[in-house]
Amino acid sequence: MRDQLTAAIEGRRLVTFTYEGCARRVQPAAYGVGRRKGKETLHAYQVGGDSQSGGIPHWRNFHVEKMADLAVLDEVFGPNPPGYNPTPFPETQVALAPSPSAPASGQGGGDKQGEQLIPGVPITADQAAKAAEAAGKALGALGRWFKKR
Repeated sequence: MRDQLTAAIEGRRLVTFTYEGCARRVQPAAYGVGRRKGKETLHAYQVGGDSQSGGIPHWRNFHVEKMADLAVLDEVFGPNPPGYNPTPFPETQVALAPSPSAPASGQGGGDKQGEQLIPGVPITADQAAKAAEAAGKALGALGRWFKKR
């Protein structure tokens, strides 16, 4: 599992696995030995799946021994997630390199090359435009509701 996680970090590839009964989809950021329990740990930015400990997206540490059904996906993520710490462990063995200037080919982004609308979440410009249109309609409806009050 260590080799798979190391390759995923170095290749900036998304990973899925099951942890404490929850399916997880993460951007792996660092692999090393945790501070408190001295166990091999994956430091990752969870972007999908479920969590018992809070919202998504969010930074989390996963004890490797509790991970199951690990899959390294072909999907590559772009810039490092917000709040990225390259040395989360006293014994960090591998960590993400500085953010690339542009996401991998085929990955979504903003209007400018290399700009992602939501860090680490690849979407197309068409998807972003549809989301912006839906948000505008919702804000308009909210404004009309307040005017009536």
